[in-house]
Amino acid sequence: MNSQRSRHVVRYAARFAVAAAAAVLALLGGELVAWGLGLAPAFKPIVITRDDTVYKRSSNPILGFELRANYRNDHADLATSYPRTSGHGQRDIERTVEKPPGTQRILILGDSVVEGEGIPTIDQTMSRQLEKLYPAGTTQVLNFGVSGYCTRAEIELLRVKGLKFQPDVVLVVFVENDFDNFNTQVTDLASSVERPEIVKFLFRRSHLVRALCVRFNLYQFGDAVDPMARTRRSIGDNNVVDGLRTLRQLADLHGFEPVIAIWPRFERNRIINLHVMPDGSDDLVIERNAEMCAIPTARMSHYFVEHASSAGKPVNLRRFYTLNDGMHPSPEGCRVAAQALKSIVDRLQHQQQSGFARSVSKDPATVDATVRAAAALGKRTLDYSRILNNRGVSLQKAGKLAEAVEHYRLAFEAKPEFAVALKNLGNALESLGRFDEAVTLWRRAVKRDPNNATLYRKLGKVLSKLGQVDQAIDQYRVALRISPGFALARYDLARALRRSGKVDQAVNHMRRVLEVAADNADVHHELGLALQSSGRAQEALKSFRLAVRLRPRSPQSLARTAWILATHEDDAIRDANEALQLAERAAQMTDHRDPVVLDVLAAACAAAGRFDNAAKHATSAEWLAREIGADDLAREIHKRLEQYKHGQPYRDRAAPATSRQ
Repeated sequence: MNSQRSRHVVRYAARFAVAAAAAVLALLGGELVAWGLGLAPAFKPIVITRDDTVYKRSSNPILGFELRANYRNDHADLATSYPRTSGHGQRDIERTVEKPPGTQRILILGDSVVEGEGIPTIDQTMSRQLEKLYPAGTTQVLNFGVSGYCTRAEIELLRVKGLKFQPDVVLVVFVENDFDNFNTQVTDLASSVERPEIVKFLFRRSHLVRALCVRFNLYQFGDAVDPMARTRRSIGDNNVVDGLRTLRQLADLHGFEPVIAIWPRFERNRIINLHVMPDGSDDLVIERNAEMCAIPTARMSHYFVEHASSAGKPVNLRRFYTLNDGMHPSPEGCRVAAQALKSIVDRLQHQQQSGFARSVSKDPATVDATVRAAAALGKRTLDYSRILNNRGVSLQKAGKLAEAVEHYRLAFEAKPEFAVALKNLGNALESLGRFDEAVTLWRRAVKRDPNNATLYRKLGKVLSKLGQVDQAIDQYRVALRISPGFALARYDLARALRRSGKVDQAVNHMRRVLEVAADNADVHHELGLALQSSGRAQEALKSFRLAVRLRPRSPQSLARTAWILATHEDDAIRDANEALQLAERAAQMTDHRDPVVLDVLAAACAAAGRFDNAAKHATSAEWLAREIGADDLAREIHKRLEQYKHGQPYRDRAAPATSRQ
């Protein structure tokens, strides 16, 4: 009996083992399939909502996110945060829901252009500047701009939030990326979800688990990997067409006048309107789509061109009207935009048909072509690498370099050809002092782009900081072979040559830099160092004097000038009184805490016969040098101190100490 029971147990155990093995093999097979077919997305951490951001997640899937109400931030970066928002959650002054009697209300919809990205104060935004163009108390202009919104989201914000303010006119400021069928900023706002540690471990380690979690949005991993998915599904695949139809319906139902103001792109020498119809006409795609819904349109480019023409002199249009990015208006751009919007609203209200498209296009072929043109422009997908890079820039501005590095790295991994992320990553690593990593990165960069002189210069600078001066020189020379007029690379080469003892070559290169940078104090100072190192003190003195003239508050150039005047063996060059005057200025600028400057002051005192003061300053200089670990400098200062104690001034034709260079 017992033996029969044992056989049953063994048989069941064997079956269980076979089943378990089959399950393991199936999982392994699934894992291999998921890995081989790339079903699992690359794992990357997603930035979650931060307490200091002005945005919050919205329960409305079309919006995805919105501005926080009553937000305050004294250290706003004007991109992810602003100094304040209203109690209704807009970048605006406080408004009552009830419209004051006899007051006209204009509501402006748009993205970051209207919201005022980069604009320091609410009063500088285009909405507030527009309101100030009307007599006090007659018109309120409400800012309903939210960064990253597409047209469909802007109209949804009007529907769920703006209509209660009873607008008389709704202005939609339409920008070039409104055709995108997503709201671009939502990637920074992926929600934080509590997940078991084993789930997080498996998600990181298993392609199969990762693929399943994303496919079925388990533990909201799908939203984390693609936080746009929910919003994109709600917005649809032709958001402008759907958004304008909804706008027309809302206008008819609630009795306001809609109008679309088309925001242009600003280049250095011209202002252009993008997205022309592909049928060879001059019509814009947005104009044709608005015409289908009987919504008037106006191009804002006309007003900017007219304003620029009246300036009386050529200006860089991109820099003058925008934050030098071609899109986001500067305070001056907001001012001109406000004047343009005032003219557009006035024309609308006076029923002046010129410039507006009010007829409804009914030709089926025209309608079909217009809808297809809008759909084609909405095919662009979200560039995660750019958003990650932009987030890195914001973090770096906030002083969070380590976090910025991780975002730059993720941006570069998401799109290896994204040169901006690569450059930012290298710069951030260098700023953190992670020079070995920066060198590895720049070496990869020059292999990818072997004709980019800037990358070779970057590599040379990091190698120089690592003390690999000869290798740095090689990189600078490559940069100059690619771009002989690259003055910054030549300047860095001259400095490296001086450090390696090749001072004559350094002098020659620095003189060539001066041909294009004659007013640069740093170049004159560096030339002086090279000349001094080669024993040409009189020429060096001339260069240092020029550096001081160009930058009078440079303690380094003052100290260098004073040193030669105090210590040179030639009586015709030496001037103890001037040396003492310059050295005292340099010491005051450095709060008597720089050992090199105090060493110079001591030498100047000795040259003037004030040996007690010389000994006092030399003693302080020696102590400070040892405190910072500059032992070689401390030993040199000590030797001079002994001379001062015996009433002997110091004389020298060359540089006083290698540590000064």
